[in-house]
Amino acid sequence: MKGISCTCTRLRRKKRPSKVIRYIRPKKGNRIAISLVFIFAILSVSVLSSIGIIFLAREFLGIDKSAATYIVNIPENATTDDVIRIMTVDQEKNRKEPIIKVDKMFRILADLQERRNEEPIEYVSGNHNLRPNMGYQDILEELQSTYYIEKETVTITIREGMRLRAVAKLLEDEGVCAADKFIYYFNAGLEDYDFINNISAAYSQRSAF
Repeated sequence: MKGISCTCTRLRRKKRPSKVIRYIRPKKGNRIAISLVFIFAILSVSVLSSIGIIFLAREFLGIDKSAATYIVNIPENATTDDVIRIMTVDQEKNRKEPIIKVDKMFRILADLQERRNEEPIEYVSGNHNLRPNMGYQDILEELQSTYYIEKETVTITIREGMRLRAVAKLLEDEGVCAADKFIYYFNAGLEDYDFINNISAAYSQRSAF
């Protein structure tokens, strides 16, 4: 019997050669440039963080803010969101300076008080005299204050043709306010006070007083 000759392929498992990772060492100049960029990035973040912290601290304490007094009317059963809207959005609608600028910080302060007292804040309805430089804590306390000043009504007749200084002296003589304070606030334009709005606009156009 004749044999059959054939060719077969034998498979042998061989380990792949490990991949050689070559580390390319950066040149000295490149290392310095990378280090400078990294240091600059860290300094930039630090400076921006510091500026933000300083701004929030000055805003919270009312430092270097306006000392103008605004009459804010709080409705009954007002919530913290209502109070914030009155002190920000409503102020801007009336072309007045917002009393607070960071509403989230005021909301956090109110939430902390509610958690500490374990009861919701009850804002006192009515008019409140607020100033942007009061600081957030003082503003929050004022909005909850039941303190009020007893008012006495005084009738004063302002004759036609009276100069501003004469009107100021008349108010001072009647015990309403100091003459110099009236002139100051009159020139500053206090639109919140009805008695100033009722005075003829002609007084504001007089330059000799």
